[in-house]
Amino acid sequence: MKLQDLEKFRDNEGFIDFDKILKLYEKGLIDGFQEGLPETRGSAEKFKHWFELEDCDILARSTMFTDEIATYTEYAELITEELAKQVEIPCAHYDLIKVNGINGNLSVNIIEDEDRQSLTALSQNQASLEVMKGSTIDEVIEKINYFSVTQGIERDSIKSINRELIKRVIFDIYTMQTDRHLGNISLLYDGDELKLSPLYDNECSLMLDKTKSDIDDILKSEDKDKKIKIYASLQEGCINLDDEDRTIDSAGWEDMLYFLCDEPGYARDFAKECSTKLNIDKAIENVEKRIGAEIPKQAKEFATLGFNQRKESIENALMLDIDVEMEGFDNDDDEYPI
Repeated sequence: MKLQDLEKFRDNEGFIDFDKILKLYEKGLIDGFQEGLPETRGSAEKFKHWFELEDCDILARSTMFTDEIATYTEYAELITEELAKQVEIPCAHYDLIKVNGINGNLSVNIIEDEDRQSLTALSQNQASLEVMKGSTIDEVIEKINYFSVTQGIERDSIKSINRELIKRVIFDIYTMQTDRHLGNISLLYDGDELKLSPLYDNECSLMLDKTKSDIDDILKSEDKDKKIKIYASLQEGCINLDDEDRTIDSAGWEDMLYFLCDEPGYARDFAKECSTKLNIDKAIENVEKRIGAEIPKQAKEFATLGFNQRKESIENALMLDIDVEMEGFDNDDDEYPI
C-alpha cells in the first residue's frame, strides 16, 4: 500500500477510515502496510502510532479522547500546511483520518531517508536551559548555534538557519500558533548539511484548539467580531522575548514582531510577504478540494475571522502599508541582532 492508496478509504466527510484499514491489516488482507511503534512524545490522551507504507512512514494520531474538550484541531493542521505553501515554508504533509472512532490526523514522516538524516528536537539540545514552553528567542538561537558549532557547520549556513527560524516565528505569529515550543522545532542533519525540519505539530493554530462549544457560543453572539478580535489579540506563542525587551503597552506577539522587524530588512520583508500572500480563503478552498468535502462551517468562519483579524493587527502594528527604508542594513548582508 502506498500513500495515494489511502484515498480509497476516504468517507464523504473527507476522513480516511483508518479503523477499516486496521481491520483489513489484522486479517492479512493488505500488502505493503506494517504496524510500527507507538509515538511516546506529546499528550498521552491520544492514539498515536507509526505505520510503514511502501513509499513512506506515517503517524496516525487522534484528537483528544474526551468529548468535553472536542476541537477542530484536525483541520488546523491541513489549513496551516496550505498557508505555509503560500509563503514557501516547508511543512509536513497532513490528512484527515478517523481512528478508534475519533477524528484525527495522518502525517507523513518529515525524515525522507532514515539512513541519511537524523532529527534532533531543540528540547534535546543541552546548550542552554532545558525548557519547553516559555523559551526566549535568544535561547532558541543559542541552541541552534551550539548544535551547529559542535557539528562544524559553516557560519553562513548557521546564519541561513537562523534567518529561516525568524521567518517561521513570524509565520507562527500570523497563524496564531500557540504551541511552537522547543520540542516542536527540530534540526535535520545528514552529516554534511544542517537545516530546520519542515513545520510540524500545527494543531494549536488559527484558534481551532478552542473547544467547539466555545467557538459556537462566540459565533452565535451578537458581538462576535469584537470577541474574536479579543481572542485573536490574546494568542501568544511559546517563544518569547527577554523581560527587558518586553513593553507594558503591547501584547507579547507585538513585541516579538517589533523586535524581529526593527532592524533586519529580511524580517520586515517577510512580514510584508506574509501580509501580501497569505490567503486563508484560498487555503481552505485547497483543503476542501483535496479531501473532497467541506470543512465544518463553524471551523471555517472562526478560523477565517480570527486569521484576518490577526493579519490586520500585524499590518497596523508594523505599518506594512508604508515603505520604510532600513538605513545601514542590506537585505543580503544584515544579521540577526543577537
